[in-house]
Amino acid sequence: MLKPNIRKVLTYIIEKIKDENVAIAFSGGIDSLSILYTCMDLKKKITLYSFTLDNHVSTDFSSARRFAKYYNINFVPIFLPTDINTIKNDLRFIKTLGAIKKTDFVCSWPMLHLYKNIKENILINGLGADGHFCISKKGMIHYKDKIQEFRDGLFLNENYAQKLINIKMAKYYNKTTIIPYLEKQMIEEFKDTTWDSINKPRQKQATLNNYKDYFSRIKVRNHINLQLGDSKIEKNLEQLINSDWNVNNYKSIVGIFNDLNRGIVK
Repeated sequence: MLKPNIRKVLTYIIEKIKDENVAIAFSGGIDSLSILYTCMDLKKKITLYSFTLDNHVSTDFSSARRFAKYYNINFVPIFLPTDINTIKNDLRFIKTLGAIKKTDFVCSWPMLHLYKNIKENILINGLGADGHFCISKKGMIHYKDKIQEFRDGLFLNENYAQKLINIKMAKYYNKTTIIPYLEKQMIEEFKDTTWDSINKPRQKQATLNNYKDYFSRIKVRNHINLQLGDSKIEKNLEQLINSDWNVNNYKSIVGIFNDLNRGIVK
């Protein structure tokens, strides 16, 4: 028996969705592919949504589009704006939903445009999956031998991976977001599994094992962090440094987000 049985838990969560038509926030990475494969197993009518800047095509977007074509699944591109005034309005709104840290703003901003554009009532996304695998730089340096302590620290935060912000954004647009990797059943399924048992010989090997019938037929890339990859989303938001929002001449957008939260800029 596979441990963790990711496929069993994803099936349990997704088969409870009554809607036949579902949207998936899709990057073409291992986590979003696991959600796609589960929906395919359950014969859902799927639309894949992937975002990229309106002046740059990211690796995630290219991968998502490639898999959509490979599986002949409806694909909807979401082009994120680079206009500074649109960005400001978006960030003002995200602030009202509880964004505090830079990560909240950077990661929630593209999702906002996804929620604005999806036609289906249900969006399924893979937020939070990385937390189970402990593949962040901090996690791998300090917690490989005490991975459960790492997980417990993450999942105690009810807004980990911007969960609450996503739920609020979905509700604002009369949608429902399903986040299977942050459900209690999934957290319990990973409990006390070791770093090596889920990440060797490859990163997220446990997921590859669970969906071997699918992954054995394709080439899949390792995880790319939204902020550290080639999405250029953070760089796009750095336009704020040269805007009238930078009243204190910060070198980083962190200070600007702090000023937005304090009401210094509006």
